[in-house]
Order: sequence, then structure tokens, then C-alpha cells
Amino acid sequence: MHATPTTPILIEQKLGAFEQLQPEFEECFRYVQDVHGQKRFPTISVADSVHYLHALWICECKDRLLSIYKNIERYEGRYCLELLRLWQEGDNTDVVAFLHRKLDMLPFADITRQYHEAVQRAQSRHEPDACTGCHFRTPRGSTCEGGANCMRALRAPTAANRATTGRDGKPSLFLCTPPGIGKAQHGRDE
Repeated sequence: MHATPTTPILIEQKLGAFEQLQPEFEECFRYVQDVHGQKRFPTISVADSVHYLHALWICECKDRLLSIYKNIERYEGRYCLELLRLWQEGDNTDVVAFLHRKLDMLPFADITRQYHEAVQRAQSRHEPDACTGCHFRTPRGSTCEGGANCMRALRAPTAANRATTGRDGKPSLFLCTPPGIGKAQHGRDE
């Protein structure tokens, strides 16, 4: 592949754009990690659910800026924008399905079984530290947190349809929409 004279300009433009996006990306990436189980949320509100969808979109923007393959959709940011639009129009079914798919993906039963087997193996070998399975404790904790967050997150879309409706009877999600979402939904998200 031959570099064209515009390649360095494009690289500079991408680096400049990433520099502007970086603080928001760092906050959003941490938030996504927290929702996925690094933190237990006592409740997850409509604003938290909107923040989560927005955070996934920002993470995807970073991937696109850094030329991560477009066929890898680990964040599904464009779909998150579509979900926000549908939710604003009063349809929360896809939002609930998406949150369930994204947040209830951890195999708690398998991790627990592996932990139990590792501890039993260590005890049967009479190892002084029967805690060989300790490396499973942290993922199990994250799994518990992620599962708890999933259950809380699934309540928010339903609550939004009941509690935050506008005069037209549709959910008023834009009252709690992070900055930039409105622009992105009109096709200016890259």
C-alpha cells in the first residue's frame, strides 16, 4: 500500500479528533466496565441506562477513529443510537433485549463449578493453601455485580415508559441524554 500525501494529514486529523474525544472516552470506558460488573449499582435509573448506551457509542467512535475493523462490533454504538431513538418513540422492547444480552452474558454457574472443582482438587492433594481456586473469586464477584446490574438495568426502560413521559405520552429520554446524542442521531456521529 502506497502512502499518499494526504495520509499524514488524515493521521493528524484522527489524532486531533481522538485527543478531543479521549477524556470522554476514558470516562465512558470506565462506566461500561463498571456496568459490566466492576461496580455494584444500588439502582440503575433511566439516566444510567441512557448513559450506558451513550458510553457504548463513544467507545465505538474511538474504535472507528483508530481504524479498528468495522466488522468487529464489540460496542454496537450505532445500534445504541437506534435504540435510543426507538425508546424515545415509546418502543422499549429492543432496549430491554439489548440490555439483557449485553449485561447477562456471564456464566455464573460455570465459574462457580470451576471454583468448587479447583478447591476440591487442592484439598485432595493436601496442599497447605487450599485456596488454589482464589483466582476464580474475583471473576465470580464481577459476575455477581454484573448480574445484579443487569436486573436493575432491565427495570429502567419499563419505568421510563411510566414515569418520564412527555405531553405526547412518549418517553422523554432527551431530558437525560448525554451531550452529542442528538447530533449523532442525525447522521453526524463519525
